[in-house]
Amino acid sequence: QTIKGFPISGVIWYQGESNAHNAEHYQHAFAALVQSWRLAFNQPEMPFYFAQLSGINRPSWPYFRNLQRQLAHSIPNTAMVVTSDLGDSLDVHPKQKLEVGERFATIALSKHYHFNDLPDGEPEIRSVFFDNEKVILSFSHATQLKTSDNQPIRELEIAGSDCLFKPVLGTIKGNKIIINSKEPDIKYVRYGWKPYSVGNLVNENGWPASTFQINCPYP
Repeated sequence: QTIKGFPISGVIWYQGESNAHNAEHYQHAFAALVQSWRLAFNQPEMPFYFAQLSGINRPSWPYFRNLQRQLAHSIPNTAMVVTSDLGDSLDVHPKQKLEVGERFATIALSKHYHFNDLPDGEPEIRSVFFDNEKVILSFSHATQLKTSDNQPIRELEIAGSDCLFKPVLGTIKGNKIIINSKEPDIKYVRYGWKPYSVGNLVNENGWPASTFQINCPYP
């Protein structure tokens, strides 16, 4: 109540880990939080930028990170900063906060203050389609995907209707990943689906891709 109604430009929110055990509740609670702050400051489109959970060996975290990714699309004028590459497998409070702050600052400068020469986010999965025996994933916020260590893409997986995921190789071509597979029944593709992820997919600016799981519209 003390600062209610003050003129502010937006919100930067560093998400804590205590919600990760109840993602279903969180998706409604977070949307309500954003709406309530916008009402409090009388700014219905106030920018709200939030940090995705990083990584630690807790089983619910991949699902929660993917939910956060989806919320960034479903709630208008929000953006998410990926931090999974900055996690610590044993410490829920990873030390690399400077890098998180720099990513937040870049997002705010790019999206709100229109510094057009700055990156505007991480590579984000946008679509998946089939071409013969290939599964092609397309990404936004990327002109040239790459891996952070020049090694093959890690933690890329496919599954059929049985939901049994298995690792698969992916080839990068521009802003696309091409998966060659003769599997007759691919229903899902996911990436970074480990509590403590060591995924290495980044865009040309070095920003890491989010954990994701996406359904495949089989032809």
